[in-house]
Amino acid sequence: MKVFTKVFSIKIYFISLLFSLIALPMAMATHNRAGEITIEQVGNCVTSLTIKATIVTYTKASSFMVDRDSLTIFWGDESPGARGQQVLRINGPMGTNGIGKGELLENDTRKNIYVAFHTFPSRGTYVISMNDPNRNGGILNLNFPNSEQIKFHIQTTYTFPNPQVDGCNNTPVLLQPPIDIGCVGKPFIHNPNAYDSDGDSLAYKLIVPFSDRGIQVPNYLFPNMISPGPKNNLSINEKTGEIVWDSPQRAGEYNLAMIIIEYRDGNPLDTIVRDIQILIQNCDNQPPKIEVPYEEICVIAGDVLEFKVTATAPIEETRQKVKLGALGGPFEVKISPATFTPNINSYQNDPFVKTFRWELTEFSIRDSLNGRYHYRDNDVEPGKTYCYRILAEFAKTTPGGRYAYNLLESLPSKEACVQLNRNLPLIIKADVITTGATNGSVQVCWTKPKANDLDTLVNPGPYSYELIRAEGLNPADADFVPIARFNSNTFKGANDTCFLDQNLRTATTPYSYRVRFYVGRSTTTPLGVTPMASTVFLRIGSSDKLLNLSWEESTPWDNYAYVILRKNASGGFDSLTTVAGNSYTDRNLVNGREYCYKIRALGTYGIEDLPSPLLNHSQEVCGRPQDNVPPCPPTIKVATICDKPTDCSNPDLQVNTITWNRPTETCPDATDLAGYRVYFNNGDTVGTYTLVGTINSPNTLLFAHRPELGIAGCYAVTSVDQLGNESARSNIICVDNCPRYLLPNTFTPNSDNQN
Repeated sequence: MKVFTKVFSIKIYFISLLFSLIALPMAMATHNRAGEITIEQVGNCVTSLTIKATIVTYTKASSFMVDRDSLTIFWGDESPGARGQQVLRINGPMGTNGIGKGELLENDTRKNIYVAFHTFPSRGTYVISMNDPNRNGGILNLNFPNSEQIKFHIQTTYTFPNPQVDGCNNTPVLLQPPIDIGCVGKPFIHNPNAYDSDGDSLAYKLIVPFSDRGIQVPNYLFPNMISPGPKNNLSINEKTGEIVWDSPQRAGEYNLAMIIIEYRDGNPLDTIVRDIQILIQNCDNQPPKIEVPYEEICVIAGDVLEFKVTATAPIEETRQKVKLGALGGPFEVKISPATFTPNINSYQNDPFVKTFRWELTEFSIRDSLNGRYHYRDNDVEPGKTYCYRILAEFAKTTPGGRYAYNLLESLPSKEACVQLNRNLPLIIKADVITTGATNGSVQVCWTKPKANDLDTLVNPGPYSYELIRAEGLNPADADFVPIARFNSNTFKGANDTCFLDQNLRTATTPYSYRVRFYVGRSTTTPLGVTPMASTVFLRIGSSDKLLNLSWEESTPWDNYAYVILRKNASGGFDSLTTVAGNSYTDRNLVNGREYCYKIRALGTYGIEDLPSPLLNHSQEVCGRPQDNVPPCPPTIKVATICDKPTDCSNPDLQVNTITWNRPTETCPDATDLAGYRVYFNNGDTVGTYTLVGTINSPNTLLFAHRPELGIAGCYAVTSVDQLGNESARSNIICVDNCPRYLLPNTFTPNSDNQN
C-alpha cells in the first residue's frame, strides 16, 4: 500500500510587534461570507436511503441582528413551492434556547455548522441547497457597491449509486475553511484541502457564485478583473484545487466560487459548489516562510513518517512572531491519526519548529482472486535468468464483494530471480563478418551445456551439434536447413564452437540460426534446440542532408546498446555515438555524398559464466542524402474584377489575380525555393485541378489568370524547390462571377405595355 503525502497543508501566520490590525464592525445588517454543503450516507447503503447533510457557513460576526440559529435546507425531492426543512445550528456555546451560538473566529467572522438528516423516496441524483439573504456588504467583485442586496446560495449534487455495482457514496470532505487572507501585491494561494473517503477522484473549476438554484449572481467579476493588468492573474489547478492569484492589486473583500466534481472510475458522481471569501489587506510586513523536507513522498503501510517543519519570518524583519498549524487527511483518519507537535497554536518567536509524525497502520490481505497465489510462466528459455516482482491492486468493493472500484496499485514486491537449467547450448554470436551480394559471411558461435544441468550419466555421449540456418528475422521452423555438424564422443570434447558461414547474401538478407543438440546414438531426434538468433539487419532512408538508420534483430539475449559506426576516408569505421533504441539519424550531411555504416550491438544473457558484452555487427549499408523534402505551401488570396468599380461585362477585364506569401516566412529552413505552380478548376473544390501557371522565380508572388468561361473557379498554389520537390497545395480560394442586374427601361404598372 502506498500513501502520498500531498494530502495535508501547513499554514503559517505572523504578527508584527509594531503593528496590529483591528477589524471595525460595519453597521449594515448583512452577514453571509462563505460556505458549502457536504453529504454522508447513513446506515447500510444497500437498504438505506438516508443521508446526513452538514451545512457550514461563515458569517459576519458583528451582524448579530441577522445571526441565524437555523437555516432552511432544500433536499431536491420536494414538491414545487415546498418550504424546505429548518435545520438548527449545533456548534459553539449553547444559548438559553438550547441552540448553538456558533464559533467566533478572527477578522469579524463566525463559523456556523448545521446538521440535518433526510430519507429519500428512491435512488437517483438530487440537488441539495441552501439559500439565505444576504451576503455581507462591500464585496468588491460582486454587485459592488451593493453586494448586501444579493442572496447567498450554496448547493451540492448528490447521487445514490447502485450499491451492488458501484458501491456506497459520500461527498468529499473539505478541510481548509473557505475564508482566507492575502496581501496587496503578494501572490495569494488557497487550497480546499479536500479528500474523498471513498477514494474517488476530484476535479476543480472556478465558477460564478450563485444567488439561487441555477441563477448566477449579477454584476460579477473574477477577482483578477479588479484593477486588471499583467501582474494580476488568477488560475486554478484542476487536479489539486490550488487557487493562485498573482497578485491582488486592491485591498478589500472578494468572493470566489469553485465547483468540486467527484469522479468514480472516470464517471462524474457528485458536485459541491463552494463559496469562498478572500480578505485582501495592505500588509506592512513580508509573508513568512516555511521549510519542509518533502514536496511529495511515498510511504509504506506500517512505516512511520516523521519530519520537522520550520516556520520563519523574513530575514530582513527581525521583530516578527509566527504561528504554525496543519490540516489534512492524515489528521482525520480514525485509526492512528497523524500528530503535529508541540500543540501550540499561539504566536511564537521565529524560527518555530514543529514535528509531523504519522504511524501508518498495517493491514492484512484477506481476499484473493479465485484463491490463486501462484503464477506459471511458460514463455521461458533454457539458461536464462528470470526475475519477478509482484504488484498488488487494492480497491473498494461493493457491499456484496462482487465488484471492485477505485483501484490502487501497491509498491512492487522484492525481486526474486531464478536461472533455468542450461542443458542445451546457447548461441552467443551471429556476427556479420563480410557484406556481399553473394559472398558475404557470418560467424556463429555457441557455448556447450553445463555438465551438472545436462547430467551426463542420464544423457551419455556421443554428443553432436547441428547448426541450422534460415533467411529472415523470424522464419518458420520449416524454413531452417542444416549447414554444419560437429560430433564428439565425450562431453569434454563437445567444446564451445564457432562456425564461419560463407557465400551468403548479407547485403540484402538477414539470417537466423539455431543449434540442435543430440545425445547418445540418436541422429534424428535432438535432446533440444536452442532459441533462434539472427544477425542485425540495417536499413537506411535518405532525406535532406540526413540519413535515417534503423535496424532489427531477433536474439535470445538482450541487446542493451548499439554503437553507430561510419566509414571514414581511409576505409576504417569511426564510432559516432551509442544509442539504446533501434534507430538513429545522422544529420548535417552533404547531399549526394555517399556514407557507409555498420551497427555494433552490445548484448548480454545476464548469466555470470557467459561472456559479456556479446558483440555482433550488422552488414555494411551505404546511402546518399538527397533533398526529397518539399517546401512549405504558400497562403493565397484572389482578387477579381468584382472588387473594382468597373464594367464587369468587358471580357478583356475578366482576370483573376492570385497573390501569395513567401513560404520562407513560415518555414525559414526552405532556402532552396525555386518557384511556384498555380492550379485551377471550374468551381468544383473536390474535382481535378489543372496547372495554369508556372513561375520560375521564388520572388514572384503574383499571377494573373483569365478563365475561358467567366471568372468563376477555384485556385490553389504550390511551392517548388530547386530539385523539383513540390509542396502540398495551399489553401483553396473560390470566386464567382460578378452579379449583374438588368432593369427594363419602361415601367407599366398594370402590365398592359401602356403608360
